[in-house]
Amino acid sequence: MNTSMLEAAPVTRGRIGESRTDGVDAQWRPIYWAGGAAALLTVATVVVAIPVFIVSPPPTTVAGWFALLHRNALLGLIDLDLAMLLGVGSSSLIYLALFGALRRVNAPVMALGMIVGLV
Repeated sequence: MNTSMLEAAPVTRGRIGESRTDGVDAQWRPIYWAGGAAALLTVATVVVAIPVFIVSPPPTTVAGWFALLHRNALLGLIDLDLAMLLGVGSSSLIYLALFGALRRVNAPVMALGMIVGLV
């Protein structure tokens, strides 16, 4: 058996609650913030969309869609899955932040994950 596979990662000791910023690359910090904000935006859009769908279900006919969009454009766009569009659009920031955070663990797998995630 290969002994290099059995070697453990070095253990670092620290206090609970102590900030560990030594491993975080300062250049990636804005990307991490953007990814976190994008994740929160995705959750917020879903939380907003659920009650809207319950209170105002989407129309079932084309004429109903046109009437809804003419009457209330924002409600019509939300019923047309504007929240889903924002979530999918912000997912690229989430994938980029995850790539930055995990690239040192396994760079080829993370590159493949970025390609699959963005397609």
